[in-house]
Amino acid sequence: MKIFLDVGGYNGDTAQEALKHDYDLVHIFEPSRKHADALINLARSNTQVIRYHQSGLGLRNETVVLFDSGSDGASIYSDKPQPAKTGFHESINLLNTAQWFTKNISYKSTVHMKINVEGAELKILNALINSGEISKVDELLVYYDCVKIPKLGEPAANMMERKLDGIGILKNRVSIYRQKIVRGESLAKPYVCNWLKSINKKA
Repeated sequence: MKIFLDVGGYNGDTAQEALKHDYDLVHIFEPSRKHADALINLARSNTQVIRYHQSGLGLRNETVVLFDSGSDGASIYSDKPQPAKTGFHESINLLNTAQWFTKNISYKSTVHMKINVEGAELKILNALINSGEISKVDELLVYYDCVKIPKLGEPAANMMERKLDGIGILKNRVSIYRQKIVRGESLAKPYVCNWLKSINKKA
């Protein structure tokens, strides 16, 4: 089974790209209720493939605040600079990433995972690394938005890079946080499209 995990699904644009590449299942994780209607409709139109989860992933099962929910910079970190503030903050649920993987992802599956969660990527990756569930991921695209958060910054991204390098089990890892911080969010979709094309050519 070939599975795509869209972690930080936003309005479903990445999931729609994934549908072009013959995935058996596409899991969308997007906690903001601002995008719920669009993602529900997308899931209903593709009931055999898409599974929409109105929650995020994290280190543990918990409820947190999502600041500026609905914007393309919505984050669980209140001090993250926002390109466009909505002023709408809401409580969201985060799922224990390791537990979810254990229950839902088999070692027999091919798993491609995109993480774009405005700083929470470190929590997700640490959960996968600490539990060993990271070994189920064949291809990984990470947006290191933690570099935009004052208390984390580039040192946190570099440390995670070293952790992933040290594991040595990922076939391919694309880290684009430096490009994003310099050139802006508008480049996000082309990166994802090109990444999806490249990893599915290898399949």
